[in-house]
Amino acid sequence: MSKLFLTLGLLFVLSCGGLHHQSDTSSKSETEPKNELLFLLFKISKAPNDLESKVILLQKTKSEGKMKNELENTPTSPNYLTIVFYENATPRKTLLLPHPLYKQVEYLNDNKQYSTKEIELKEDTFFIRFPFDPKIRKITIFETLRNTPIKKLFTLNL
Repeated sequence: MSKLFLTLGLLFVLSCGGLHHQSDTSSKSETEPKNELLFLLFKISKAPNDLESKVILLQKTKSEGKMKNELENTPTSPNYLTIVFYENATPRKTLLLPHPLYKQVEYLNDNKQYSTKEIELKEDTFFIRFPFDPKIRKITIFETLRNTPIKKLFTLNL
């Protein structure tokens, strides 16, 4: 008789624990937002006249994850790209990136000293990653070049 009570008691405890665990996970998934990142890969190139840059979207990928830290938002060069994230028509966030077509390289000159030189590429790729937010409906990419006015290069509706 005591074996029967022991077995029933053990069965009762195990079955209640399983139900409690299931209700915890279902309430958790309903209240916690998903951590997702959006990766956008672009190609930027100079037009044949060398006056304008052209941007095209190569790939758009959404995956699970979250940002470890925010990117630094200070241009280190007079040539950079500005990415503006819009919620409807209102700008919500701005990201500054070094311009992919203008690179500063270090090299050893004839005097065996390090020097820097700016090189200009005809074409390159770049990517941006940011936390996915369904409220962000559009991004726009602007180009800032030394001694020229800012230019709008590309708009993507998400």
